[in-house]
Amino acid sequence: AYGAPRGLALPAVASSSDVDLSALASPSLESLLVRSVLSDLVLARLATIEAFASDHARGAIYEAQRALAYARPPLSSPLSWRHYVSPADHIAGLLADAGSDPAAASVVACATIRVARSFPPRLWYQFIAGDAPSVGEPTQYVDALTRAIAAWAEDTDRGAFVRVRAFGDLRKAHFEIAHEDLSSGSPAASSAALALGITRAVRSHLVSYDAPSRRLFVWTAMPELVLDLVAIVARVLLGDAGAFFQASAVTLDPLQAKSTDGASAIAPAGTTFSRMSLIGFTWDSRAGHTLTPRSKSDALAAMRTHGIGIEGGELRLATLRGETAPGVSGPRTADLALRPPYSATCSEPQLATAFLREADALSITQPDAQPRDWWRHWPCSFAKDEWRNLEGGEVLFDRGAIVESDRARRVAHPRHAHAGRIATAYASGLAGKSYALADDPLFPAFLIDDAALAEWKLDWPSVAAAMAKELELVSAPHVPASKRAVDADGFVTLGGREMAPTRVHFHLCARAPSNAALDLRRKSVAPDMTIFVVPSGRSLPAGFAHVTLASLAGPYRPLLEATVRALGLENAVDPTLYVSADVRLVVHVATRQIYFDKKRIAKTTDAMFHMLRFFAANVGRFVDTRELVKAMSPRSDYLPAASRTMTAFQDAVVATFGKRHAPKDARKIFAMDKLGKYRLTVSVIVV
Repeated sequence: AYGAPRGLALPAVASSSDVDLSALASPSLESLLVRSVLSDLVLARLATIEAFASDHARGAIYEAQRALAYARPPLSSPLSWRHYVSPADHIAGLLADAGSDPAAASVVACATIRVARSFPPRLWYQFIAGDAPSVGEPTQYVDALTRAIAAWAEDTDRGAFVRVRAFGDLRKAHFEIAHEDLSSGSPAASSAALALGITRAVRSHLVSYDAPSRRLFVWTAMPELVLDLVAIVARVLLGDAGAFFQASAVTLDPLQAKSTDGASAIAPAGTTFSRMSLIGFTWDSRAGHTLTPRSKSDALAAMRTHGIGIEGGELRLATLRGETAPGVSGPRTADLALRPPYSATCSEPQLATAFLREADALSITQPDAQPRDWWRHWPCSFAKDEWRNLEGGEVLFDRGAIVESDRARRVAHPRHAHAGRIATAYASGLAGKSYALADDPLFPAFLIDDAALAEWKLDWPSVAAAMAKELELVSAPHVPASKRAVDADGFVTLGGREMAPTRVHFHLCARAPSNAALDLRRKSVAPDMTIFVVPSGRSLPAGFAHVTLASLAGPYRPLLEATVRALGLENAVDPTLYVSADVRLVVHVATRQIYFDKKRIAKTTDAMFHMLRFFAANVGRFVDTRELVKAMSPRSDYLPAASRTMTAFQDAVVATFGKRHAPKDARKIFAMDKLGKYRLTVSVIVV
């Protein structure tokens, strides 16, 4: 079906009926290639049969027949379409008629238009193991797989025919699985009364395990059988039926992350494609609406043109288009359709391997463990168990910042929670139960408790109140503390506080903001300064001061230090404002001031300043007196100056607090060992 070898002289053949196919049964390869060589026409026919060997293609034939008003052979004719048991039989019969019937040839030509513009139904699925399991030589598993497949076929009411063929090596093990399918009825041609004849189709699947990448690939035209086959193979090979169900092997997170970088195309990693782009996807906002944009070149650019962001929510489907580089033979373009967590298919089989390498390079089919921040989680509404599995979710629950919301319609599969909300729940008629159907035919339907449908959302005012309290912020007059909710632009107003010569207003970005919204918010508090709080690892465009927060659960105090540095206020702000509360000794380099327990120590000297900086740089070890003296004054070698300076500093601390209010360890800030070396006994930081 892929054409004759190059350089092979083919005899002139007028039609497929002129070819003697008896040589196909000959054991002699020479007789096959010389005495009766298959013509280009027969090769094309075989390729057409392969392309039309599916129920989808069979439907395209009936569609073309109706559009062309083609009169099908009557039921009494041996060529009646109802006598064909399989789609391959159907297209083979039509091709046989096409040589003498131009109308039949037109039906095939028009049906080909539909088939050529549809993804082939034979998809590939891939699964990934959590660790690196050891799989032996593949032929040793044949007997065990045959028994397991036979037992499964009996349980699912399939036929008795089972065959497993193994090949490959320790690096790549392949298993070809063939079995009978469920019974199907067809009218018997020999019976005038149309008695029901029972037939069983034979189905085949290919399962391959790639040891270097820990991935299991499945090629099949029956998605409803994939999970069963993977479980059987995993149990036989690894002893654990769920070994490949612990993580998603296909993710669209890298494509969704590109929605904010402004790129017009995806840079190919290999040499096969000169350009790659996302031409279509389905995005669920998780707030009640779904968008499915399509574009000839870049669907993300089309969304940005209309001011629509897809930072939150989730991508359910995506189609990548690759344009082959000059000099690469074959189709000029190819499309790769992706559906998390396991499905992928390529429109051009000969480019499928190259496309898979590109998907691996983009971390689409070899996902990286990337944490999802609250921008990606927007609108921050999950089931209770989902919240507890998120970073900081347990703390937010205990703090009362997670509250119950509406009843969810979309739910996750109980065995594949990493796939996201792939199923829709419907009333089942059973008390306290709902019936969930998945969008992906890969996943079977399941029952779910109605109590599990409860939706829990993040209470933004509670989070904002906790942040304002820890940061000691004062709410803006027009925004009471109890009303700190997400506004239309995605901001949560936290409040403000005085910082030296200015006042700084804090705004939490609940989702990715637009430049216009950032500029408007900054101008609304002018001439005061504005600082935006964004997730860790994120950034805002130049000109917008921002600080990062690792988790919405906190801690929040480090935001003060980050704010001072982001706004360039180090020389103007008291360092105790932003230094952690558990740090007792602060050495401020810009002003050469020293603070102890949040109080500035009066009457300090340069010798004290240099001495404490040296101690801070050598925390945890005893330092020699000569080292201290050299740090205090490089030109001095007067050793008693070290002990005198330490004593003077402790006296200055007592004088600053007063004898009655001085800390109990004010005269124990320094400790000396038996060798006459010194070290600090309190926490210190140099800022």
